[in-house]
Amino acid sequence: MTTEKNASPCKILITGSSGSLGSILTEYFCRKEISVVGIDIVENDKSPDSNNFTFYRESVRDIKKMEEIFFHENPTHLIHLAWSYNRLRDQKEEYENDVTGTKNILDIADRVKSVKQFTFFSSASAYGAWSDNYLWMPEKQELRPGEYRYGINKKSVEELLNQYISKNGIKINILRVCTVVGPHYDKKRSAVSILIKFPFMMKVSQSCELQLLHEEDLFSMMDLIVNDQTISGTYNIAPDDYATVKELVPDKPYYPVPIRLIKAVFGILWNVRIINLHPSCLNASRYGIVIDPSKFVKRYNYQ
Repeated sequence: MTTEKNASPCKILITGSSGSLGSILTEYFCRKEISVVGIDIVENDKSPDSNNFTFYRESVRDIKKMEEIFFHENPTHLIHLAWSYNRLRDQKEEYENDVTGTKNILDIADRVKSVKQFTFFSSASAYGAWSDNYLWMPEKQELRPGEYRYGINKKSVEELLNQYISKNGIKINILRVCTVVGPHYDKKRSAVSILIKFPFMMKVSQSCELQLLHEEDLFSMMDLIVNDQTISGTYNIAPDDYATVKELVPDKPYYPVPIRLIKAVFGILWNVRIINLHPSCLNASRYGIVIDPSKFVKRYNYQ
């Protein structure tokens, strides 16, 4: 085992640090001169050139490597963002990466006495896109991800975390985050990318509601969470408003394309890896998922 380093007042370990959210959070905390440890299976060429940042190119599925990193770095906070995000196209492997990988690092973190807080980024998509969705769904709303594997695995991890009993008293937070946007956030082949780049939209999408959280709000919210020694539980992370697709892209043509045809096209694009959205998530283009952030807002009087 590698010799342990001296623990700092705050050291944040971010899994999935090379991903879209991981990279902007890494850069943000480093800019605040907070020590950040990044773990990812790929290295991001945009990673901050900072003495505050240490990167490990490893998989959260490698228990031995994770143990070495955790016991060497002694992080105080863990932000878990490592996720397959539909890239693997293999249901079993995605489950191993998303769910078993989460269990691995949580068990290890619970054995490292320095770790006080575990924050898991779930998703608003875990609620599921359904015709009977209503506006401002609270955290107690049933999760119905349907056949969408991304949402199914998010739900599975939430169930794991809610049942977990920490021996070391780690505060566990589940953040159901809506779509994040901003000048530094760029998730290629995502729903927002499609919204911007597609030459036309389906007519049934016109009234679909979307919530978009600016990255600066995400930074402010994470500041509050990281500095809160008592927070635990599940929180919707979203703005207190929404927009329809028509309001966001009013100048695009809207055609009455049959949903079955669109699903067939998405199936082809999915299989050839042009898009990262499985056809099962197409309901999200018809039925909005508008979540209620009031629990978080009231805790911090956040605006």
